Amino acid sequence: MKCEPMNPPTLFAVVVNDDLTQLNVLSGLVRKAGLEPLAFIEAEAALAAMDREHPPALIVSDLYMPGIDGWRFCRLLRSLEYAAFNQVPILVVSSTFAGDEPDRIAADLGAEAFIPHPLDGKRFIGQLRALLSGKRVRIPLRVLIVENSKTRSGTIRKTFETHGYRADTALTARAASEAFKKKTYDVAIIDYNLPDSLGDVLLEAFRAERPDCVCLMMTSDTGPDLALKWMKKGAAAYLRKPFKPGALIELCARARRERALLRVQDLLKAHNRQLQESEERFRTLVECAPVSIYLTDKDGDYTYVNRTWCETSGLSPEEALGKGWVKGLHPENRTTIVKNWYESVQSKGRWGFEYRFQNKAGHETWAYGFAAPARSEDGTLTGYIGINVDITDRKRAEKEREKIQSQLTQAQKMESVGRLAGGIAHDFNNMLGVILGHTELAIRLDSQSQPLIGSLEEIRKAAERSTDLIRRLLAFARKQTIAPRVLDINETVEGMLKMLRRLIGEDIDLAWFPGAGLLPVKLDPSQIDQLLVNLCVNARDAIAGIGKVTIETGNSSIDDAYCANHPWFAPGEYIRLAVSDDGCGMDKETLSHLFEPFFTTKEMGKGTGLGLATVYGIVKQNNGFINVYSEPDHGTTFKIYLPRHADKTLQMQKKVPAKPADRGHETMLLVEDEPAMLKITTMMLECQGYTVLAARTSGEAIRLAREHAAEIQLLMTDVVMPEMNGRDLAKKLMALCPDIKTLFMSGYTAEVIAHRGVLDKGVNFIQKPFLMQDLASKLREVLDSKYVNQNSANIYLASGFQQNIFPIDGE
Repeated sequence: MKCEPMNPPTLFAVVVNDDLTQLNVLSGLVRKAGLEPLAFIEAEAALAAMDREHPPALIVSDLYMPGIDGWRFCRLLRSLEYAAFNQVPILVVSSTFAGDEPDRIAADLGAEAFIPHPLDGKRFIGQLRALLSGKRVRIPLRVLIVENSKTRSGTIRKTFETHGYRADTALTARAASEAFKKKTYDVAIIDYNLPDSLGDVLLEAFRAERPDCVCLMMTSDTGPDLALKWMKKGAAAYLRKPFKPGALIELCARARRERALLRVQDLLKAHNRQLQESEERFRTLVECAPVSIYLTDKDGDYTYVNRTWCETSGLSPEEALGKGWVKGLHPENRTTIVKNWYESVQSKGRWGFEYRFQNKAGHETWAYGFAAPARSEDGTLTGYIGINVDITDRKRAEKEREKIQSQLTQAQKMESVGRLAGGIAHDFNNMLGVILGHTELAIRLDSQSQPLIGSLEEIRKAAERSTDLIRRLLAFARKQTIAPRVLDINETVEGMLKMLRRLIGEDIDLAWFPGAGLLPVKLDPSQIDQLLVNLCVNARDAIAGIGKVTIETGNSSIDDAYCANHPWFAPGEYIRLAVSDDGCGMDKETLSHLFEPFFTTKEMGKGTGLGLATVYGIVKQNNGFINVYSEPDHGTTFKIYLPRHADKTLQMQKKVPAKPADRGHETMLLVEDEPAMLKITTMMLECQGYTVLAARTSGEAIRLAREHAAEIQLLMTDVVMPEMNGRDLAKKLMALCPDIKTLFMSGYTAEVIAHRGVLDKGVNFIQKPFLMQDLASKLREVLDSKYVNQNSANIYLASGFQQNIFPIDGE
């Protein structure tokens, strides 16, 4: 499509642009420069209309157009097919690119100059006149010729200089590398055989350092694989010697055009992608913005308001348009704001003011309003775009609500993990019991096969680690079974020091400061082990290289005044256990998630995220409290407060070292509803020398008890079974076998089996999964005791502890 005069004057310019508004603006500027414009919205139409006998004095083209794009249009104008227009100056106009990239693209495509959009009218006219006067501004291209023959490199250099290039030569790869670092080259001609290297090594280096440099290879070798290898490494083209210098120039020009086309396409894709992302962000911003957004016409009257603006002012969009927005202003500052606003509109400047809205219900909202002029491409004022930012105490209220929601979410998250742990414990413990039992038996029965024994040991270790993971989850959830004793914390810690020193390594010093006159506490000794191991491992990982870990104990009396500032504490007397390190410390964000299960700052595979969650669970299960003090680069201190035992004079219960269990000879009744667990437990017991009567149901167990009443010395039963629970079964069998002793077992959590009366004082119990030596020791403990159905350990469920999630801060 075109519009051209019937009799074009001597000097005319072809103007091509698919945007009619820009086409008219460009045509007007061409006319001001003294040329008659011939305007086209398509490059195809321009090519068809241009007279080869009377070429235009100048061609002005957009770069990004449908059909034949601007860069293809330029290539055609510089091709042999359109030789009549090869010398016509081309001026490219585009808003697509910035910096010096457009100039290089225009030069590669044969254009003389580039003008960015939006247009600077004076610059555009000045550029047109410079081109008409013969002042070509085409950027001279720089070429590096790498050829070990001085004669040949000199000939190639003269040829390039004749065609307007700035040419440098290098006889070696080293000289070429140094030259390439000092100057920016558009083209590199590289010989394959150089004195100190192969040319394709140089090719790779040049392409890596400057991807937009067009590299051509030349060689006298006839190997068929060279060309493919060079193309893979980024060569634009290659020649075989001997060749005419003119052929090299033509090949170079073609390669530059092709490379420029690819570069332009890449840049256009990136530019379009950025535009789309920008438009999407702007659309989302306007639709979801928490601030008021409004648009006005050039007179300052509103043409659009968003939802937040309506909520703030209490007006509907229809009420706000025109001058209606004024009704949303507070009466006390309405006159001042309106006067200030329209004065700014008349001066066509920016506007900013603090003012109040008042809706129809009388609610006031302070806002800071800001507006800036919106202009068209030619600078004409079209209106204003503005925002209002809420500066009332609403943000403070929102922040407080977010804090409360975060605390609630954390509490729910921890509760969910606890429920999950309790739900999977039974099934996992049964499966792990089968795996551990069969593995131990296999090791005993096939001790001669070393490769097999090694594999079985790995299976056993993996099962034990899985068992530990379940127990740690239950410890966090406060659902594990515990066997508390009255302890002296100092003695317990001292017994662990050697192991802890090995755990943290030789580069870290472990300091121990026991408090004098420490009050007794009552808890499971294994829980103290878990606390210290997890805290010391955490301290070790926080220390990079050499450092120090300190363990301290002492008595603490917490009064009502302290609890007033620390509401998660309760008044009373406590034993304080503190573990400190001089490691990297933690920021507030890390502290806020510290005790969440599976939260870790360690690398993948370096931690489960359950260590500190286990510490938290143990402390809360024992009705204790924990405080954390930490700052980045200033180390960390964990202070654990455990309630002292009620009877200060009660003698400490010493832990008697376990002795290897003797083999058995007694007959026992084994009751287990899980077939796989029943089978492996039977095998484990028989391996220890016991005679086993196995039953899957309570009915079958009662039948066997009647038949073998005089033989059975021990009932070993699961707690939770379909027909009758273990406690009720034991009561029934006591009537048949008055002297029978009972050992309960279960894979369920403590809170589940506690309802069956199994964790009462004096009841014998073993937690699934169990190792063979643990089972053997427990059996001898029960069978060798003097009393029927009385255990030497008191096993119970700690309950009634504080349920809320406690905050973390200093004392």
